[in-house]
Amino acid sequence: MAPALYFLPPPGTTDPRGKATASKDTLEVSAWDPSVLYGNRAAALCHLQCWTAAVQDARMAARLQQSAKARCRLGVALLGAGQPEDAYTEFAWALAIDSHYALARSGLEACLSAIPKWKSREAQRRWRLSQDSGRPRAFTKVWMISDLHCDQKGNAEWCQLLDDAEFQEDVLIVAGNVAETYRAVIQSLKVLRGKFRRVFYVPGNRDLALNASEVRTSRFPDSIAKLLALLKACEEIEVDVLPAAIGQDVYVVPLFSWYNAEFDKRSRPDPNIGFDSQCVWPLDQHQLWKWMLKLNEAHLHVYRGTVLTVSHFLPLTTLPFDVAGKQAQAMGCEEIEDQLREVRSSAHVYGHSTIRSLQVHGGTTFGNHALGLVTDENEVPAGPRLLFDGAKGVVKSSA
Repeated sequence: MAPALYFLPPPGTTDPRGKATASKDTLEVSAWDPSVLYGNRAAALCHLQCWTAAVQDARMAARLQQSAKARCRLGVALLGAGQPEDAYTEFAWALAIDSHYALARSGLEACLSAIPKWKSREAQRRWRLSQDSGRPRAFTKVWMISDLHCDQKGNAEWCQLLDDAEFQEDVLIVAGNVAETYRAVIQSLKVLRGKFRRVFYVPGNRDLALNASEVRTSRFPDSIAKLLALLKACEEIEVDVLPAAIGQDVYVVPLFSWYNAEFDKRSRPDPNIGFDSQCVWPLDQHQLWKWMLKLNEAHLHVYRGTVLTVSHFLPLTTLPFDVAGKQAQAMGCEEIEDQLREVRSSAHVYGHSTIRSLQVHGGTTFGNHALGLVTDENEVPAGPRLLFDGAKGVVKSSA
């Protein structure tokens, strides 16, 4: 139990001791302001490393007063309590209010260093590595899909119309770009989760964009905060975002990713060209791919058996994609290949490209099965595509 530092009545009540005045070097309260009192007590509790109590007080202070200082104090308390994901969002809000707040900037950078280690209690809860390790391999089937764009009516209906019984014993890999809004992403994944035994998901660039409605309602301070919120929601609806066994000696390993402009081999990277303007980052967007790949490093080891990996962005320049203009600079990242080779991937699912394909490179099958926009002009796939059949192995042919 935290020490009683000073009297603090419940919110909404009157201080029975009335006006208190202190010296210049101590707390001065000319009229009882609960946000100030909770904030100061949270700061003192942080100094004493009473993190749980500090979080409670800092959360109350931030609720009462949406200031950069209150948000930053809550971030400090959460970081001290071993919750870097939640702390990140508070520091990001503090910087959104005051971009020159040095303490918030250093706190945010500390979170960016801590999050890829996956050591928090919240991150540990997402691990379901061995949940299905005993399931018979022969009866394990894995399907793939990407670029669902479920903000569009026809695409949302496509998901709803997938058979409710056909895939109940199977696994689905979703390679990003589910929808633009947080709500639509989670609702769509929830629909798919109801149709498959397990669903694995990696976010795409459209998933991380701050939709106009999300900007208007101040839903997220930036795109990393949205990413963290999506991962948290995936845990709640039992959608996998971390490596896990799906049968005897069969694993799915999701790989977070972003594009590297050097993926374009035809023209030099142009720092003045911007893609995904609706995404908001605390980092140089041309270096963001390094942080995204760092999220995978804790999971890069040899898995015993068949490994299926997934990223949203393309790992090879030899895979088919639209080469118009300078689109290649926002299409892929060759360093993804280094990571999938490190885990000895037998098959890799990718999204982003609208060209459906199944090819073998260096002994690994690379598959894209983008839904794209459901229109009269587009050929709409009847369902997801089979990638792995436990009785036969990885599908290696597009036939």
